[in-house]
This record gives sequence, structure tokens and C-alpha cells, in this order.
Amino acid sequence: MFSCCVFAYLVACVWRFAVFQSGSARGSTYNSPLNAEQATGARDALAREIYSRLFDWLVQKVNVALSMYKSPFRNVIGILDIYGFEIFENNGFEQFCINYVNEKLQQYFIQLTLAAEQDEYIREGIKWTPIDFFNNQVVCELIEGAKPPGLFLLNDDICAQMHAMSGGNTDEKFLEKAAGMFPGHKHFRPAGTRFTIVHYAGDVTYSIAGFTEKNKDTLFADLVEVMQMSSLPFLAALFPVDPAAASGAPAQKKRPTTAGYKIKSSAQALMQTLSGCNPHYIRCIKPNENKRSGEWDDGRCQHQVKYLGLYENVRVKRAGYAYRAPFDRFLERYKKLSKNTWGIWGDWNGSALEGCRKICTDLDLEPTQWQMGKSKIFIRHPETLFHLEELLELHDRMCAVKIQKSWKQWQIQKKALDQRARAAQIMRGNKERQRLSVDRKFTGDYMNLDYNRRLFDVLKASFDGTEVVLFSDQIIKLNRRNKPERRDFVLTTHACYTFSRTVVNGEAEYKLSRRMPLGAVDGVELSRLADSWLCLRSQKELDLLFENDKKTELVVLLVEAVQALANRKLPVSFMDRISFKVKGGDTRELAFFPASATAMKKMGRVLQICVPGGLPASYDSTPAGAVPSAQRAAATPVARGAAPATRGAPAVRGGGAVRGAGAPSAGTGRPLPVPQPAQQQPAAAPAQ
Repeated sequence: MFSCCVFAYLVACVWRFAVFQSGSARGSTYNSPLNAEQATGARDALAREIYSRLFDWLVQKVNVALSMYKSPFRNVIGILDIYGFEIFENNGFEQFCINYVNEKLQQYFIQLTLAAEQDEYIREGIKWTPIDFFNNQVVCELIEGAKPPGLFLLNDDICAQMHAMSGGNTDEKFLEKAAGMFPGHKHFRPAGTRFTIVHYAGDVTYSIAGFTEKNKDTLFADLVEVMQMSSLPFLAALFPVDPAAASGAPAQKKRPTTAGYKIKSSAQALMQTLSGCNPHYIRCIKPNENKRSGEWDDGRCQHQVKYLGLYENVRVKRAGYAYRAPFDRFLERYKKLSKNTWGIWGDWNGSALEGCRKICTDLDLEPTQWQMGKSKIFIRHPETLFHLEELLELHDRMCAVKIQKSWKQWQIQKKALDQRARAAQIMRGNKERQRLSVDRKFTGDYMNLDYNRRLFDVLKASFDGTEVVLFSDQIIKLNRRNKPERRDFVLTTHACYTFSRTVVNGEAEYKLSRRMPLGAVDGVELSRLADSWLCLRSQKELDLLFENDKKTELVVLLVEAVQALANRKLPVSFMDRISFKVKGGDTRELAFFPASATAMKKMGRVLQICVPGGLPASYDSTPAGAVPSAQRAAATPVARGAAPATRGAPAVRGGGAVRGAGAPSAGTGRPLPVPQPAQQQPAAAPAQ
């Protein structure tokens, strides 16, 4: 199996070669035969050594493979999976070594989670009530101690002095020497051929049978030399030749180390490695001894919780502080939560301790929830820390909302500015302007639909797919008898809506009167005077005529909505006689006349409307900062109708429009014309 000389292997297993040399004199070589128990131990020692070196080779190869990536990061995650604590009916040297390693890990756990935490409170000057807990340092000293020597050293000493004795005699000698070394020890009780150690997990009784023989590591240099002569390159490489032996120097037949010494050295190296890391523990509870799912042994689980130190750990955590951080790190993370430590004036320039104190006091945290140490701040409950994180998240979200709001507001203002400039382009030279209309900012939603849920619910039920509200306001609509009626008007990206309103038990009730799709709107007609009437012309449906003081904004929104929906330009016409269709196929007409005061007079099928003068049609209402109308491309076709009928030739004066000649009426500065409608002319066609 080893591809080596069988005779050499058998000789190395059943014979022991010893060299005795005194000073520079020539040494003597003695060959001592081994008994069956010693030969079996030599064979087992070789098997363990091969397994150990094979494992080390595998780890080395894995590290070499990982180093090929040449990662600049030096942080690694290691997982340590150990044997659980073993308590059998018959416990020997193997259980003794396994339980010792568990004892060392428990000691490190205690130092890390219990002792170190309480020491930190004392070091930082935190008000603290100490928690009593069992420290298993005394058990570790009993097993691995040097002064006085522990059980490992006593066993090694017996193995060194009485190697020629049989196993039973050496085991009894070991127990006798241990009883003399630890008389009356609270955690060590000898009894006949057994001894009991009070571990953190409970009392464990060990049998001394084979204790010393199993501690011996009988892998002498003879067996190593046999492996080095193997014809298998891989096996021979696991046992490299000693450079001193390769140079021709005499081989040193030193006594090898014991198993106990190796276990102790490995445990100490493990503790040193863990001390350089940031360990996290996962405690596993064995629910039953039958290895069955769904079975829970309360007594067994309570015992494990107790000996694992979870009771003490929970008590320390509950009595202590769940979070601690250096002052500068806490201040850097949570400084945005206080106006005193964060603002447009810059960062906090005081001490980190005072900055942390400012944050806690400004947030009105309960004084019992936090304490200031010498270099760290301590927070007692995790709920307080969660509260800080929620405030921090809320603060960042609100800052993001402010940025988004400012950006959207800037976009809306810029768009509204462009819309006002576009409106000025449409109206200039075509229609007199009202002074209030020129400087009015475009708002869009004048009915606060976000808060008028009754109207919005009725509107949403009439939506055809996904629609966005562009404009909402109250309007004055003419019925078929030319009687004015108040309606609620809403413009969306797809249609125009009118709603009637009634009051029932003090609550407004809304009903949809009409939905006019934008695809059916063929044009918009307005007069040339400073009035607020407009007509939505349609060949497929009835025309929609109404009055609204935000007509300029509404016209621009209609033009943009039709362009976006149907990809066509909506014509806007200006004329002083507007005819519109009503139910039953009949038509009605509006005639606009300049006057000193607003008046309405019904003349058969014609409704005469007198309109006071406003700013001249030539007035440029382009807002400051917008693109001048001369540089704006003509995006909206405009059709001009007939000139207004007046008594005499029209005249335009700076600062106001005065139409016709004649004596001005008192207090108006304008003549009072006699309403005489002009000749009926057909609606203007869209400009090409």
C-alpha cells in the first residue's frame, strides 16, 4: 500500500532503535523489541501522521489556488466546526482531549462576551451592576497548567519516565500522581481507576485505562525514514528529508512529542488565531438523544442552555448596553439628525463627545437609554438604535424629496414659463388681453382635486385607461336657451369633462354631464376682445361653449394635449361672431362688441356680449426669461375672423384700446357704442 520495503516497514513497527551517546565518545545503538500493544500504537501513530500531513497538503493547495486571483483584500471569513462536548458511559483519553478543546473555546467565549464586556464598562466608567458567572479558567489550568503542572504535563512525565512499564501500571501511576498534585481540588475527584472533572458542561468521569499509552506518539524516525523511501512520489513528498540528515550528519533519535502536547499546542494556536479575528458564535442545541425530528427533550435542552453559558450571556446583555461606538464614528453617522451638528454652516467643529451629547439631547432620548464613556457612547436598548436608524433614513428620504421637489418645481416653472410664452405668441395681434390674465401664473389645478375626493372619484370612474389631469376649474356654460349654468370643468390628457354639482345634506354631490374626447376637438374659437369666452369646435359632437377667466392657460394646454395625443396641430381661431351647435341640431350665436362695461343681451338666437377694453392686441405678454416670440417656431395655426363692428374706424392707443370716435362716457374714458352685430361670416379655416 505504501510502495515501500515490506521488511523495513515491519522492522520499524516491531523494533525500536535507540542511540546513546555521551559527549564526543562513540555512541551505542540498541534494538529493543516492542510488545503487541506498543507495535499497534506505532502503526496507529503512522496512520494519524499520514492523515495529518495529507490534510495540511490539501489546505496548502487550496491557498495556492486562491492566491491566483491576487485579491488585494486581506479580510477572510473562517468557519470553525468543532466536536460537541462528549459525555459517554465510558470516557477515555479521546473524550478527555475533545472536552479540553471545548473547555478552551468556552473560556474564550466567556472572555469575549462576558468578562471582556464587563471589563469594558469598568474601563469606560459606565454605571454598571456586575453579573456573576462561572469562569472555567480554573478547569483549563487543571488540565493544561504549568505551575503547578496540569494533567497533560503529569501524563507526559509518566510516559517519559516509565515507558518500559505496561499500560496498566503507568495509568495507575498517573492517577496516583495527579491525586497527590490536586488534593481537595473542587473540580478534580479521583476514585479507584477513574477520576472525575467538573467541566462547564457537567461532571465527566474518565477511565484511566490506556490513558498513558494513548498519550504516547510512537512515530519514531524509523517509520519516517521508511515513508521517505516509498516509490510513491506523492507519499514521499509528504515526508521531506531533514536537511541535516541529507548533509551526512548523524541522525538525532530524539523522543517525539506526545499526543497531549500536540492537542494543547494546537488549542493554544487556535486561541491565538481567534484572538486576531472578530468571532461570532452560533450555539447549537441538541433537541434529543434519539436523533429524531420533531422530538424535544426539555430537560436535555435546559441542561445545554445552562452549561453553554447562555443564561449568563443573556443576563449580561440585558443588563448592559446593546450598542457602543467611538464618539467620532457615532457623530459621523448621526450628525445629520441635529441642527446643531449639521447645517448649511458646515460640520460640527467641537469635540466629538459634546457632539454626541448634542445629538442625544436634541432628539430627546431618555437619559437612561444612553451613557457617555471615556472614549465611546453606549446605548442600552436596540429599540433606541433602531429609532436612530429610522430617523436617519427619514432624514435622507426627506432631503431626497426636497431635491426632487425643487427639481420638479423648477421643471414645472420652466414649463409654465414656456406655456405663458406660447400663449403670448397665440394671443399677440389676435386678441385683446385682460390685465389680470397677463401676469397670472399657470397653476393647472384650481379645484384642488387631491383634496376633493368626491369629484375625483367620479372623474376616475369615467377615465378611459390612464389619464392625467392637466386643468380643473369652474366654468360658466350656456344651455340651449342661452342661460348661463355653472359647471365643474376638468381637462385630462384624453378628454374634457364637465360635471354638475348639487348639495345634499350639506355635502356636494357630483354628476358627469359630458365627456368630450380630445380626438373629437377640431379647433378652438375665441373673440378678438378682452373677454373670457371660448368654444371647442367639433364636427362629430356638439360644440362646447363656456366662459373661464383662465382661458389663456386652457388654450395652451388644449393645444399641447391634442398634439401629444393625436399628433396634430389644433387650430385656434379669433372672430367676433361665434356660432355653436346645441341639442336638436339647432345653432346659436355669440356676438361680441366693445363697450365700457360688461353686459349680455339676448336677440333671438343671438346673444350679444359687451366687453370692456383691455390691453391692445399688439401687447407682448411674453414673460421675462422665456424665449421671445420672434424666436419661437409657429407651432399653432391661427385664423383671424372679421374685424369688430364699431361706429367709426377703430383706433389703437398706447396704454389701452379705444375703438371708434365719439365722446367718452363719464368715468370710463371710452365711448358707449350701440350694439350692432356685424355681418355673419363663416368660421375661418385653419391656416396652412
